[in-house]
Amino acid sequence: MILHEIFEKPVDRYIEGVIKADDEASLRLEVEEYVLTNEVAQRLESFFDAYKNYDGANGVWVSGFFGSGKSHLLKILAMLLENRFIDGVPVLDLFLPKCEDNEILRGDIKRAVAIPSRSILFNIDQKADVISKTQTDALLTVFVKVFDEMCGYYGKHGHIAQFERDLDSRDLYGKFKDAYKNIAEQDWTSGREQALLEGHNIAKAYAQVTGTDELAAMGILDWYRSDYKLSIEDFAEQKKQYEDKKNLKTDIPGTPGKNKTETKEPEPEYISKNSIHVRFGKSILKDEADVEEYVKAVKEAYLTAIRQGKRVQI
Repeated sequence: MILHEIFEKPVDRYIEGVIKADDEASLRLEVEEYVLTNEVAQRLESFFDAYKNYDGANGVWVSGFFGSGKSHLLKILAMLLENRFIDGVPVLDLFLPKCEDNEILRGDIKRAVAIPSRSILFNIDQKADVISKTQTDALLTVFVKVFDEMCGYYGKHGHIAQFERDLDSRDLYGKFKDAYKNIAEQDWTSGREQALLEGHNIAKAYAQVTGTDELAAMGILDWYRSDYKLSIEDFAEQKKQYEDKKNLKTDIPGTPGKNKTETKEPEPEYISKNSIHVRFGKSILKDEADVEEYVKAVKEAYLTAIRQGKRVQI
């Protein structure tokens, strides 16, 4: 037998040596090539247990040596929790075979994926290149920038993003972009990058969709610039508004079946036998009657867990 024949996949296939969190060029390959080691599986059990039983924690620290797979793990988790579709296949279906021998982890992952979520992956140094890293609010600025970009707004300038957000809240953003394109003969995504030179066209489009006087709309972005302030409270409120809005809309572009109502049997929860609490008042078994009484208590404890929809791994 030739050595390469004992491997399931071709040994000479291309494998990306460095996984970048914000690179989406080879997502399916990165999921399929991910190796779930026993140690990572154990850590993921703790992670998903905390994720499903949120109790005030708001962050997870992933640590490891250079090249140990931190970015790869982070990227897999982001896609898995969001359950993104890659080439028409949900990431959950691609990942579950990696833990087919661990029913507890499989069950935890399925329940975690059922929780609606949205992931934003970015390299903070790359996103911070347009601001001073000595600013006291530098971290907040980066978070606001990537959040604005994710929402489809202009992340490079917060006041323009706020202008777009205000139009969007009045269901006028799409109309404004159409009006601007007809007036300026270019897309708004190009025009907003030249906002200083496009003041007249912006005012004209704004006046057209809002019904205000064009003269009064002149310098609208200057007003937004002078009034724009950055605060954690405002950012939290914008994030809350986004979540509330998304909760009302279940159809997610590129996600087959998300806009349909489906009835499914609830996934059973797999638990370890060590988590079963047996109610038995004695610490020593001294005769057959004690053994029978203890066995009865154990049976009742296991059946109680099963009646609650749980499955016990022994």
